Amino acid sequence: MRSLFSFIFYALFISPVMAQDWEDNGEIEDVEVEIVKEREIVLPRADRNFEKIPPVNVTEDKQPIKYQFTNLPFDPPAIRTKIRPLRIKPGVLSKIYGNYVKAGYGNFGTPYLEGFFNAKRNERYSYGAHALLTSSRTGPVDEENSGSGNFGINLFGRSFTEKAVFSGDLSFTNQWNKFYGYPEGAEIDADTIKQRYNRFDLNLSVENAQQDAVVPYRLAFGFHSVNDKFDASENEVEIQFGARHALGESSRIGIESDFNFISREDALVERQNRTLIRFSPYYRFTYGDFRIKAGFRAAFENDTLKDGEEFHLYPFVRASYPLLPALEVFAGLDGNIEKVTLNSLSAENPFIDANIPLFHSNKTFEFFGGIRGKLSSTTNYEAGISFATYENLYFYINNVNDPSRFVPVYDEGSTALINIYASLGLADSDVFNLLFRGDVFAYAPANVDKAWHRENYKLSILGRYLLFEKMLLGADVYALGGINALDPEDLSDFTLKAAFDVNLNAEYLVSPRGSVFLQLNNVLSNEYELLSRYPVRGFQFLVGLTYSF
Repeated sequence: MRSLFSFIFYALFISPVMAQDWEDNGEIEDVEVEIVKEREIVLPRADRNFEKIPPVNVTEDKQPIKYQFTNLPFDPPAIRTKIRPLRIKPGVLSKIYGNYVKAGYGNFGTPYLEGFFNAKRNERYSYGAHALLTSSRTGPVDEENSGSGNFGINLFGRSFTEKAVFSGDLSFTNQWNKFYGYPEGAEIDADTIKQRYNRFDLNLSVENAQQDAVVPYRLAFGFHSVNDKFDASENEVEIQFGARHALGESSRIGIESDFNFISREDALVERQNRTLIRFSPYYRFTYGDFRIKAGFRAAFENDTLKDGEEFHLYPFVRASYPLLPALEVFAGLDGNIEKVTLNSLSAENPFIDANIPLFHSNKTFEFFGGIRGKLSSTTNYEAGISFATYENLYFYINNVNDPSRFVPVYDEGSTALINIYASLGLADSDVFNLLFRGDVFAYAPANVDKAWHRENYKLSILGRYLLFEKMLLGADVYALGGINALDPEDLSDFTLKAAFDVNLNAEYLVSPRGSVFLQLNNVLSNEYELLSRYPVRGFQFLVGLTYSF
């Protein structure tokens, strides 16, 4: 706007003047205009005030606060505590089959039949039965002269009440075999070499069913009977009692005891009554991370060799301590009378002779220790060592008069035994499991030359695998050796060939109720001997079916 006004002013006032000059002179004169920019604008210096304003003191007049409480009457309505419970629809129980049968046939003329029969779901009781029939018409020596067989039936049941659980089982077993360890080429009457054992067992028990009982207990009664084809018989009555009482959260006292009354006779042995009573009170407690069980064991028996002491007293203690969450160490001392009967010896060695001597073994001292733990959620392990001394420990030798039969010999001195072992187990639910176990044994008898027919080492590998939920595969491998035997002819000792046995089995599930199976035993067909003069059967197979209903 300023430029516009200047232009108008110039046009109105200056232009006429210039026009007049042009008219007078007829030309424009030269004019010089000089613009000077030398003027400087100077402002006076301003003063700034930096002084702080002092605080103003204010006097506070604090007055006490007064509270006034007034009770307000309030009468709430009554609350109805009736709650309607949520109803959950009961789940559908899967159907179960209480009965299971398995039948097959194999080489050596071997029929096989086994059955399990059980009651189905019941809150008050359970019962069932098991039956087994198997036999092999021929064997590794002279065909039918080395056959064997087994038949057994077992009935069992349990009853549940609010205060107690009652259990019982009744079983009968008929086991037969033949003494085929006779000299090669000997003329044998097949009827004279056949042995048969009839076993009868009855077990009854009652135990406390209340978890918060002041004194949990268990009382059991057993009757065991065995007889053979050659007039040997034995009857045993066994009573067991155990109870415990908690003294607090970390300690308790208890007792374990058993009473055994055995009556035995044979063709050349008049009725012999044997008694074994064992009584073991203990105190169990925790001290920090230590878990300790200590007490003593008193035993009375009346069949000691050489008129030895009939009463025995042993202290025992067992302790464990967790070094790590997955690693525990344990150790202990113990001692006991180990029961030896005709029933136990004939089950361990069915080729024993008639009229054999029977004496309990006295484990005078045992020290043991080791470690156990887990490498992962599916892998566990254990390793340990034990050292023990025994009196009257028994071994087997061939009878000089009949090498096909065995007699037990007892070391009346003190036999030392060292056992070193290790095991490793792997398990993955129900799909896969594998177990390794190895043992080394070292015997040092006092009055017997060798530990006849006892192995120096033993290795076992057991495995199972479920493939595609249809095929169940299994394998068992055993190796043992270092077994010494006594030649009945020249009384020289020798070592039996090491045993190595591989067994395989497979079962294919055709349906939820049926399957087919194949079992292969002694795949490598090693006719090794665990007892002198008694080779085992070579390669064996068994094929069959199973059915549930």
